[in-house]
Amino acid sequence: MLFLYQKTFIYQGMNCIFELSSFSTFFKNNRNYKQTAEDLFVHPKTVHYRINKLADILALDFSNSVELVNYELATYFLHMKKENTFI
Repeated sequence: MLFLYQKTFIYQGMNCIFELSSFSTFFKNNRNYKQTAEDLFVHPKTVHYRINKLADILALDFSNSVELVNYELATYFLHMKKENTFI
């Protein structure tokens, strides 16, 4: 979890906040690009670009379901930590 945050923070600087919010919204919407774009009020191609850019940074393979679940849980836990609902 912390690795995901630290790696994107180091690589992206302040832009990591937007990338991680896109990533967590993407997982919240069951990996649906169109719904994620609507929630973020951006064009669907922007969502594709952001998700692919973050996947390249993290060396994320979308065909590996175990890896996807790990990142999905990590973004969920980071969101919980941010909202102070993490025990």
